[in-house]
Amino acid sequence: MTYQFTKPGGRSRILHLLFAASGAAALIYQILWLRAFSSVFGATAEAASAILAAFFLGLAFGSDFFGRVADKTARPLRLYALLELGIAVCALLALAALAAYRALYDELYRLLAEAPFLFTLAKLVLTGVALFPATALMGGTLPALGRALVGDAGPLGQRGSRLYAVNIIGAVAGALLATFGLALWLGNRGAYVLAVCLSLLIAGLSGWLAREESPQPAAAPAPSPQAVTSRSLSSERLLVLAFGSGFATIALQVLWTRMLALSLQNSVYSFGSVVAVFLAGLGLGALLVSRLLKRYGAWRILRVGLLATAALVLLTPAVFELVSGRIAEAGAQAGLLSHSLSVVGLVAAVILAPVITSGMTLPCIWELWRGRPGCGSRLGRPTAVNTLGAIVGPITAGFVLLPSLGLGTSIAVLGLLYILMGEIAAPRAERPRRGGWESAAVYPALVLILLFSSPTRLQVVKVGAGERLVWHEEGARGAVAVIDREGDWRIKLDNHYAIGGSRVVVEERRQGHLPILIHPDPKRVALIGMGTGITAGAALVHPEVERVVTMEIVPEIIEAARTYFRRWNAGILEDPRAEVVLEDGRNHLAGTDETFDVIIGDLFVPWREGVGSLYTREHFLKVAERLRRGGVFAQWLPLWQLSEREFEIVAATFLSVFDRVTLWRGVFSPFGASVALVAHTDGRKVDLDALAARLDRLRESDPFADGFLGEVTGFMLLYAGDLTVREGRYERTPLNSDDRPRIEWLAPRTLLAVQRGEVRWYTGEDLADLYDDINGARTLPGDSLFQWSGREPRIYRLAGARFYRAEVAAAAGEPERANELRRQAYQILETGGVP
Repeated sequence: MTYQFTKPGGRSRILHLLFAASGAAALIYQILWLRAFSSVFGATAEAASAILAAFFLGLAFGSDFFGRVADKTARPLRLYALLELGIAVCALLALAALAAYRALYDELYRLLAEAPFLFTLAKLVLTGVALFPATALMGGTLPALGRALVGDAGPLGQRGSRLYAVNIIGAVAGALLATFGLALWLGNRGAYVLAVCLSLLIAGLSGWLAREESPQPAAAPAPSPQAVTSRSLSSERLLVLAFGSGFATIALQVLWTRMLALSLQNSVYSFGSVVAVFLAGLGLGALLVSRLLKRYGAWRILRVGLLATAALVLLTPAVFELVSGRIAEAGAQAGLLSHSLSVVGLVAAVILAPVITSGMTLPCIWELWRGRPGCGSRLGRPTAVNTLGAIVGPITAGFVLLPSLGLGTSIAVLGLLYILMGEIAAPRAERPRRGGWESAAVYPALVLILLFSSPTRLQVVKVGAGERLVWHEEGARGAVAVIDREGDWRIKLDNHYAIGGSRVVVEERRQGHLPILIHPDPKRVALIGMGTGITAGAALVHPEVERVVTMEIVPEIIEAARTYFRRWNAGILEDPRAEVVLEDGRNHLAGTDETFDVIIGDLFVPWREGVGSLYTREHFLKVAERLRRGGVFAQWLPLWQLSEREFEIVAATFLSVFDRVTLWRGVFSPFGASVALVAHTDGRKVDLDALAARLDRLRESDPFADGFLGEVTGFMLLYAGDLTVREGRYERTPLNSDDRPRIEWLAPRTLLAVQRGEVRWYTGEDLADLYDDINGARTLPGDSLFQWSGREPRIYRLAGARFYRAEVAAAAGEPERANELRRQAYQILETGGVP
């Protein structure tokens, strides 16, 4: 084995494998850093941009700085080994910084929450301080290893491209591992330790190989200006192209991800599939350059690649329109692996070709670079400038292009930018010929694309039969639309997610009324998630409520609620008692020092990326801190989107934080059931005699009559029982935490399993069985929460369970059984006995 390492070819292969492993570790770090810092700074688009910008800033600095260092060192392989060792050490230090930021965040939020720009800047600075050492070292690995393997006089375009491609292929593997298994199998912390160990292994093996490294002389001085020939591109123009390529490529990644989200379920798996395809395209582009350089000049490959990218970018919206239906249906009847492969294949059909051609730009620039002649600088300086472009690109795409131009026009603008770069890439010798044959071949094709397949005509909002588009807006978090379907006004996000609607106004208001009515004296109310604002608006009907704080992460949803749902949400955005906070609800509660009598968690789509963090133990603990003495926390759960397994994970996590938890029905719909887990922070009783008076006032003041909240009997029928009686059954149920985000990983799999008929949502007979199981005990601890001169609470939970089972029977086409169950429920209410 030692002999193989001493052979040049064998050593080169080993180092290429190590560099692939380095790419895998880097992507695992990046994904885990994004999750970890988002859990501290919020899952907003601004916070994500700040985190990614900090990551890329370190890479840019490291590429340039260590590129120059590599040119001066006689043993670049040893430098590479030290860089990998430093990455492992600094990655551990980043964890320590993250722990410190958790302690600092509350004070930071109080100081800067009212100044969004300064708050985002602070997030960028803090993330940069934590990640800069590790990412700067990462940026130096390519120049250092490139000089060790290629040397100053070697064919940099060919060998450097292969090395770069190998690193990206490793990054694809890292992205897939981080997406499809590591966090679920090992937890985020375990996955992080694995990445650190991988960096240490790479450092050790490359350091061992460096023992027999032959010293290299320092790079020669830079060539004189006369060395730049008529077929060369100046260093300044090459740097412009490097910056423009990084800008356009990563900006397109943002736009294409937004476009694909119009058809894909935006889960952690779909996002990981898009990232993997994108990285694979960049790697394939680099490999293609290494082949083409054997036959063609780098400047011609560069120019053809840029112009071909322009044409392919302009075509992507049309290709997306052709396959979007298949994307939405991809693998619907298959398992996770088959589904993901189908998604990858269809995503590749849309974006892989333009990513490959765009991935050819940077390797060509390395070959053409005429600045410092050392291999480290030739790799480092253009890569650094390219990375700086990658910082500006996504910020421009998300916060400038999308809101001002829309998705299709933004893609067209970037396509035109590639045309401009193609002209910049034309050498002086080609200008008298008006750019050569490339112009004659490509420009007519571009004109045809713009005429017959204009990306500006991309249909962002899908309107179905009987629907009318009232309004839509595109932003960094998605495409928001207001749809009118025969009088039912709804908000939709990315065509998939219905954010409430006017047809269910009574049910949505009930989600606000119920927790407020459970509290005997609710002064301050907070709601996590706004949607239409209908649930939040219900709080304004209660005269006891003095302040309502609603948290929403998507600004376009706030605008839709303000403009189009005022008649149903009681003008929540204009009422002086109400405040709407544009911030991640979890992080607002973590940062504010305000406390509340009632906190309400909205219904969230569980498989949507990032939503699982709202069901974690850490979030529930922070909610408990924000509750005043005797406070009530209600977390609503959409059981038509959760399996029994997910419900039990959330319930077990909830019970691990709160001592007393009752379960309440939102509706009696058999297959559209929703329930609330309600935490009671002390033994304060609900005085039902006093509640009867509050219900009378509510009935008179609420313009949307709710039959269940018109009197005490209806209110109590929503009471399903005390969930703590099942706590023993949840002892072995795993919890959902920031380290083990089980809901985020399991919910998309459950969706596929339901579509295949292998799993059922937790509704119908299954939910009826849960109610009966809770009601198995004659008395429950939760019954003591109620104080009343009337009948015992047990009567109502038993009757409510029979009513629900009657609805299930009716939906199953069993009218006789349904009528019998209703008769039994009425008998329980009349006599207090169980038939």
